Amino acid sequence: MKKILGLICAWGVEDWITPCLKQAEKFCDEIFLCVSSHSKQLDVFEDNTLEIAKQFKKIKIIKN
Repeated sequence: MKKILGLICAWGVEDWITPCLKQAEKFCDEIFLCVSSHSKQLDVFEDNTLEIAKQFKKIKIIKN
């Protein structure tokens, strides 16, 4: 049987990560999430995105 995979990259989106992951859980069999900035200049926007995502059991967090 085919699976639907969710691949999400997120950084500095603590206000949006919960609705995003809830939506992904409805449609995806597996969800992979990478919480990382694309450059050192974006590190100033670090927030609670990772901690919020850890509350979801179905999410597999990818370390970058």
